[in-house]
Amino acid sequence: MSQYLTPALTGQIINLLAAVLLLLSFAMLAQRRILSLIDLFAAQGFVLTLSTAFVAWATGQTHLWWSAGLTFLLKVLLLPWILHRLIRRLNVKWDVETLINIPTTMLFGLLLVILAFNLAQPVSRSRARSPRAPSASRSRLSCSRS
Repeated sequence: MSQYLTPALTGQIINLLAAVLLLLSFAMLAQRRILSLIDLFAAQGFVLTLSTAFVAWATGQTHLWWSAGLTFLLKVLLLPWILHRLIRRLNVKWDVETLINIPTTMLFGLLLVILAFNLAQPVSRSRARSPRAPSASRSRLSCSRS
């Protein structure tokens, strides 16, 4: 890890990438055009790839590089290519008809995000109060890499 990249800055970068993933998810909920939805799907995969690669680099966990590579290959390249090809071959209508309007869909998405944060919060609190030694990822983040 670079001398300029402190554990606090590393955490902020990871949180930033997570926020971008969440924003892309909401953009996908609001999108009704199929081609734009596929492009957002690919963009989400790219940010997920960046996030996984950054954590792999910051922690030195080599198996995460494989995960980042597979995510890039499948979610950024292969699946969007297959979906674009299918749309062209099947001559699919470009707009999606919705059963629920966009504001209601966004509200359900927001409620699910709030529920997820409330479910995850006790887990992260209990992990922080754990009497055992710091986790491997925390200790690796604080180590400097040569």
